[in-house]
Amino acid sequence: MSTLHREWKSGKQQLSEDMISKLNELADLGFPFGILPYYESNRGWETHYTLLRQYKDRHGGSTRVPLKYKADLRLGKWVATQRAQYKLREAGRGSKLTKDRIDLLNRINFEWDVTPAAPAQASSQSQQASLPDVYHQQEDDVVDAMQFENTMV
Repeated sequence: MSTLHREWKSGKQQLSEDMISKLNELADLGFPFGILPYYESNRGWETHYTLLRQYKDRHGGSTRVPLKYKADLRLGKWVATQRAQYKLREAGRGSKLTKDRIDLLNRINFEWDVTPAAPAQASSQSQQASLPDVYHQQEDDVVDAMQFENTMV
């Protein structure tokens, strides 16, 4: 909404009269259109690393920041991107993750692999269907991280 408002105000975006009316109503209610630049600001790798260390301190030593971590969405995406870049590097493919950064993450016992163990061969389909949603979320996280990697490494 903030991007739409900013582009409309700058003349880059044409809006219908209905949409203009709705934006004006939001403005009259005090909607903070200017908050987006804070979220769009480019945080460096070191800042994310510091935030990860703070997360770890507050969460019992865990570096498993959820991709959709509500307190800081960018941190969750950054963590997933580090894992995806590490996998690329380990596979001998192009990666932006340097050895120095891997060493820093290893110093804080970063969990590179967060996939759950595969179910036993003898498991029935019903047992496999009852795997936690987390398993499926992690698959989505890897895809999201790969799409996000160019902006966060």
